[in-house]
Amino acid sequence: MDLQTMTNVLVAMTTAHAMHSVLEPWGIHSKVTRLDAYIQGKPVKESPVKVNTRSKALSAGYGLFVVAFLFSYFVTTLMKIEATTAITISVGLIVFIELVNTFTIDSYHVRIEKITKKFKHTSS
Repeated sequence: MDLQTMTNVLVAMTTAHAMHSVLEPWGIHSKVTRLDAYIQGKPVKESPVKVNTRSKALSAGYGLFVVAFLFSYFVTTLMKIEATTAITISVGLIVFIELVNTFTIDSYHVRIEKITKKFKHTSS
């Protein structure tokens, strides 16, 4: 694989991964919100998209990743990004991914802990 193709693959992979890293916490947020509403007996607005099984979720995740990768690869091929620019873009995206994951996932850990505290039993 030549350097330009590898450069395009690098940017496309990190772009697709960044998109996944933004969308995944949104899915977790939806599940935690629904779980809390179910426990409290509040009405829940169900999602019109019925991704309600593991196989559907994995298929949707992989499908979106492939589409994002192919689109990003097509765009970077047209732009003919140089290797140093591609590495800079990729490092920036990786930092962005880590920031998104650190803050959003941590906030869901806090919310999940609040929910699970309702079910903890104290020994007397």
